[in-house]
Amino acid sequence: NRVQRTFGVCGADLKEFAAPGTVTTPTGGTGAFDATARYIGWCEGFGELFFTDGKTYRVLNMVTSAVIEWKATTSGRIPQGCKLLERWRGRAVLARGTDDPHNWHMSAQGDFENWDTNPATLVPTQAIDGNDAEMGMFPDIPNTLIPATRERLYVGCDHTIQLIYGDPLV
Repeated sequence: NRVQRTFGVCGADLKEFAAPGTVTTPTGGTGAFDATARYIGWCEGFGELFFTDGKTYRVLNMVTSAVIEWKATTSGRIPQGCKLLERWRGRAVLARGTDDPHNWHMSAQGDFENWDTNPATLVPTQAIDGNDAEMGMFPDIPNTLIPATRERLYVGCDHTIQLIYGDPLV
């Protein structure tokens, strides 16, 4: 049976809205985010919820209801300071980083914790950064990621709309 759960961010805390009028805080959900963040990006991936506030990355394990730090488990690292997050083609897609706002980043396909863009053996499902891809970085700063179809990821930028068509490495 499917169970629907509702979550929200209030200040710096992640909250779960259970039964009517019941609000709980998952383990690790208190102070999980920057209280001054104007936007929290999130996506679902492989039974977990992934979050970014532009400063920190968090994962909510839906089985244990625990919030932990989202970090790379490979030799690569999650690009720092990204404000935008979406799931597309089995990858976590991050964009609008503080230090490199025109760049975009994708985790390895099927593994949101694999950010190794230079593995010993190159494979089409590995992690990739925009500055390493044939299409390159965005010409202006992205404001939204729209995973429209399996083949199309639209990117709404300050002055343009960009399209990533098909997986950049497949």
